[in-house]
Amino acid sequence: MDDHVRFFLIQRGRVTREGDEFAYVQIIGYDHAPGIEPGDAMTGRLYTSRGDTLTYVCEADDTTLTIWFGEKGAPAFYKGEWSDDGNTITGAWERPGGGYEETMTRI
Repeated sequence: MDDHVRFFLIQRGRVTREGDEFAYVQIIGYDHAPGIEPGDAMTGRLYTSRGDTLTYVCEADDTTLTIWFGEKGAPAFYKGEWSDDGNTITGAWERPGGGYEETMTRI
């Protein structure tokens, strides 16, 4: 197995939001600089076909996934629950001024 496969999750997807459709790729893993122990936070860096570069901090356990936009504790965050088979996460993004429901499915 390639070393990078053991340390990172690569997520690809397409999103349609408010009539705008775009593709993205996100690389998720623990921050780990050479010679330093890996950090406690899982970081995601997301790149879109619109040219956006976004950073997220994630926490997951057996039942829930929390994703903060920017840094942990930020006012914009996603809280979702894993399905029993672990293939779907259903939840919602909350942010100042609104939010929306989002379901992610492994295919």
